[in-house]
Amino acid sequence: MMELQEENTTIQIQEDAAPISDWVADITNDYDDYVSLGTRGGGQSVKCIFKWPHDLVQLLGKGIDHEPKLVAIGPYHHGRRDLQPMEDHKKKALFRVLSLSPGVKVSSFVEALKQREQELRDQYDELDTRNWPSDSFIKMMLLDGCFLLDMLFPLDAFVEPPLDQSINNQLFDTYRENVLVRDVFYLLENQIPGLVLDVLVKVGNCKYFPDPSKGPLLHEALHLLDYVRRRFMLDPKAFIDGESCDSPSNVP
Repeated sequence: MMELQEENTTIQIQEDAAPISDWVADITNDYDDYVSLGTRGGGQSVKCIFKWPHDLVQLLGKGIDHEPKLVAIGPYHHGRRDLQPMEDHKKKALFRVLSLSPGVKVSSFVEALKQREQELRDQYDELDTRNWPSDSFIKMMLLDGCFLLDMLFPLDAFVEPPLDQSINNQLFDTYRENVLVRDVFYLLENQIPGLVLDVLVKVGNCKYFPDPSKGPLLHEALHLLDYVRRRFMLDPKAFIDGESCDSPSNVP
């Protein structure tokens, strides 16, 4: 500790025990550890789907709207009894994807997802492997992914003869459209990795889906909520004016 005296003022200056070069070396090592633990190939963060901290949820109470009301996407709210009616729609969405993917079997999607399983698991911050063995996890990713594809694209319009009305027609009345879009696009705990959609689109090779060779379906976004965030950051005014992805048709 050094003291500088100027007239009636005493200024104390804290001297670091080690030179700044040592601090720079420590920071560099810490950063390297951070990068190696927190990223995988392409610089993409591993953890990107989180649960709200329990103490924060308790503190804010009803002021934080974080749970789905119609559909569970991903593992955090899967199995809730009040959300079970939507599980049948997920199975119908899988049927539509299969009918538009000539020559592709359910096993083809399953095997492709299994090849990326660890990468998909790593994107969740809290995922108990005891509650989610491999088969259960892959089944959920497949059904939820098909459900989102059916929501983003009017699949029933291309199925001949129509297997069933898509969720766009069955569920998109004014109230349920708002709630469903909220559940799928705006809830942090209700997401699956965008990688799931990319795997399904590539394996399905359906002409009604975007060309996978042109890049990921959600571009650089990690999931649908991240897609919304990026759209907002790109043009906040257009987003606020309603030119956002409030409608599935706005997703490229």
